[in-house]
Amino acid sequence: MKILILSCNTGSGHNSAAAAIAEYAKTQGATCDIMDALAFTSEHFSKMISNGHSFVYRNMPRAFGWGYQVEEKENLRFIDFFKRFGSIGAKRLYRYINLKQYDAVVSVHVFASLMLSCVKHKYGPLPPYYFVATDYTCSPGVSRAQADIYFVPHEKTIPEFIHYGIPAERLVVTGIPISQRFFEKQQKAVSRKYLGLTEKGRMVLFACGSIGCGPIPQITQILSDKLSQDDYVTVVCGHNEKLYKHMQAQNYQSNVVLVGYTDQMPLYLDSADLFLSKAGGLSTTEALAKRVPLVYMNTIPGCEKHNFDFMLQNGYAFTGEIPNGLCSQVCALLQDSQTLEKLIEKYENECNNNGAKNICNYIFSHAASIEHKR
Repeated sequence: MKILILSCNTGSGHNSAAAAIAEYAKTQGATCDIMDALAFTSEHFSKMISNGHSFVYRNMPRAFGWGYQVEEKENLRFIDFFKRFGSIGAKRLYRYINLKQYDAVVSVHVFASLMLSCVKHKYGPLPPYYFVATDYTCSPGVSRAQADIYFVPHEKTIPEFIHYGIPAERLVVTGIPISQRFFEKQQKAVSRKYLGLTEKGRMVLFACGSIGCGPIPQITQILSDKLSQDDYVTVVCGHNEKLYKHMQAQNYQSNVVLVGYTDQMPLYLDSADLFLSKAGGLSTTEALAKRVPLVYMNTIPGCEKHNFDFMLQNGYAFTGEIPNGLCSQVCALLQDSQTLEKLIEKYENECNNNGAKNICNYIFSHAASIEHKR
């Protein structure tokens, strides 16, 4: 089987989801290509959107949230803009799909889906086409995706997708796709030794995505002051080199470990007793798979606020007022082994989907059944 996976370069989450699907599909003998959907319009437009997204997300979170809220209120000017602009690349995308003779097309970003809907409307039928939700919500524009099947992250998100007009028979609960490395559990002592971390004490893993956002230095300092003896915090700064260099220049105590960008997040999660993070769809799912209790910073409005609300309302995560309340919550949970054990058990019972595996297996059987009918 030959699969095209369409993503967009707006943060690493969507690309990570695409890579996770391709990773598993290839183990089953499929051929996968991952493409930036916006590049079918122009490379310049793709870079402009990518760089603009990163800048606003990191430096202007309120503006980021405002834009999302405008879209949510059915004022779909932004969605219409991307749909109109995406139509410029629709013909090129249609030709590419036919030239490469793909058996299935997967979209992990709403912008890519809007382009695909233009293709279907203007140029004719596509191979079986699937949309993958990478957050615990139905994002604005998804209702216009016109996908054959929508892969959703959790059974408790189904009512929201139906509310926005997506037929129940097109919804399949799979979980959000993450790398299979997050399903390979390593002993804490082994992972800490490999990463050069102290084996003694409890460790808080503090990360805010590949871009890095929020008052990380301030929270780190308060945690350093509040943590019990032998406990420590490992801060992953992601691609934010400016933040990493700034924190390196601070005189933190020895209970603070600084990490820049890393491709070893599975091992860092294996090493952790608690995960402090923003409410990203991928990072949340990775922590759930590793059974590491979650504490959220509520820093980014928009879809991540929906992730935040979903996880808290269903008892999957904790939070606190930034910065002091948040740090107090972290320290209190580290001392409360009973609550942490119950949370881990809840993850095992209610959040145990292997998204990439489930998505690929569904695509293999669904596409094969369509081919058989032909």
